[in-house]
Amino acid sequence: MLRNPINSILDLLERLTKVNVRYFFKNTLLMLLPLFVNSFAKLTQNIAFARFSTENIFGQFAFIMSVLAILTMASLPGLKIATVNSIAIGNIGSFRRLSFVKVKYSFLGMAGCFIVALYYYFIASQPILSSSFVIAGIFFVPYCGYNLWTAFYIGNKKFGIYASLISAISILSIVFILISIFRKASLPIIILAALLAHVIFNLVITSSILRKLPEKKHDIRDGVKFSKHITFIGAIGILFVNLDKIIVGAFLGFQALAIYQVAYSFQNQLKSLLMIETSLIFPKLSELEREKAFLKVKNKFLLITILSVSLGVIGFLVARPLILLFFSKTYESSIVYSQLLILLMSFGFPSQIIKTLFESQNYIKGLYLLNVLFPTIAILLMIPLIYYFGIAGAVIANGVYWIGSYFTSYYLVFVKKDFVFM
Repeated sequence: MLRNPINSILDLLERLTKVNVRYFFKNTLLMLLPLFVNSFAKLTQNIAFARFSTENIFGQFAFIMSVLAILTMASLPGLKIATVNSIAIGNIGSFRRLSFVKVKYSFLGMAGCFIVALYYYFIASQPILSSSFVIAGIFFVPYCGYNLWTAFYIGNKKFGIYASLISAISILSIVFILISIFRKASLPIIILAALLAHVIFNLVITSSILRKLPEKKHDIRDGVKFSKHITFIGAIGILFVNLDKIIVGAFLGFQALAIYQVAYSFQNQLKSLLMIETSLIFPKLSELEREKAFLKVKNKFLLITILSVSLGVIGFLVARPLILLFFSKTYESSIVYSQLLILLMSFGFPSQIIKTLFESQNYIKGLYLLNVLFPTIAILLMIPLIYYFGIAGAVIANGVYWIGSYFTSYYLVFVKKDFVFM
């Protein structure tokens, strides 16, 4: 009985928006599964750290994971975009060679972990941090090099399989982390617990896909070249997203980083919700010619802005009660930072849709302009801002990034309309 009213609503929405609403409705529900599971897992993880561990360990954990995120740049994360593109147009066999390239480059990240470990052991005299980075280095290649399977399933539009596997990883990972926290394990063991589920699933799933693929070789030179451009462009964004935590930990201490991590966590949850749509539209845009893809996104840009800001306002209103409920008054000082971060991110999020458009069309020129300009400015401002204003400085740097990215996107879409076709 419920099906007919739902179909009527979907028909109405498709007529009003000129969008395949059924595609997005069906697959958004699928993609919401790993989002909710991962959001619950991250929230549970942060609550466990806040209530059953010390602020120092909480901050050190966030610090190490931010350093690892930066080191993932060595493994050419842009290969995921190249893989989705290749799979979406039918070159399924390219997955084998692209995976080999990613594994090969991941050894650079492993070496980076060991170099950082040597620094903390011999220069900083912090053996616990050193041991943690050794653990991360040992598992870095399977953790980061064998994860192209996510792109394989997205490119094939098998969102159900993708959602189920990502959800399973999140559940197993949080179980390992909670066990280590409740047993008062040392920081290196907690890091191992955070990586182990990803390592197991990456190895098993990638091996399973490779066994079923044909041996036919595909020319991946253009894909690898494109992925290097994407990695370089994305490196600025990865640096920005993680460098603030590293600087806060280095300048203000790990306890301050724990407060900032709580403030940042709610922004991340909202961003994950919004990023679902970018995952869904990427394969669709990849199938279109550049002009048609551009016009399709352009016509929805203002609508996307309104929806994004609306979610941001809701996030702003619920941040205070949620932080007090889950993290207690110990982290009350993070509330105002959290509210500001949510509003700033929601306003700037439409720039991510334009980024997805450019990625789907292999449009390097637009990506460089959109993803390098304001992230670079924000990074250059980050150290002096955090040094002089503390956590508030990190929030200001986020504002520079998100607001600047939004107006750059608006300029490309509505002012410099011919830029995309130059």
